[in-house]
Amino acid sequence: MKCGYVHYEVSNFARGLGHRSRHNAKYWAQVPYLGLGPSAHSFDGRVRWHNLRSVGDYCQAIECGARPVAGEERLGDEELRWERVALGLRTSDGVAVADLGGADFSELIERGLVARLAERVVPTPRGLLVADALARQLLFGGTS
Repeated sequence: MKCGYVHYEVSNFARGLGHRSRHNAKYWAQVPYLGLGPSAHSFDGRVRWHNLRSVGDYCQAIECGARPVAGEERLGDEELRWERVALGLRTSDGVAVADLGGADFSELIERGLVARLAERVVPTPRGLLVADALARQLLFGGTS
């Protein structure tokens, strides 16, 4: 916490925990959100979709009473769990031990990449630098 800044997400620092981005936290925590307009993205807790990119195509779909959706992705329980792990490890909040599905994280603790705080596994400052590798190891095995 040099000069009062906290590294709380892979790519973000804040001057103290009270100044963390509330906007980004919604994405990391899988909170539903609605995006309006061309190219906007939305998530309802199970389905993620994105709107048409072209303003003209978007407006035409709306005028015709159609949803202006260009594509969507439906997430099953296992995909939601994988995403919770991958996104959680990209933040200083970490991930619930229960979401790790019994994965052994003792080696990552020994290497100083994660710590266990109560029922959560949180990346250390060094671990945040390799967050995606941590998730890959905990979800699919192998080395980080």
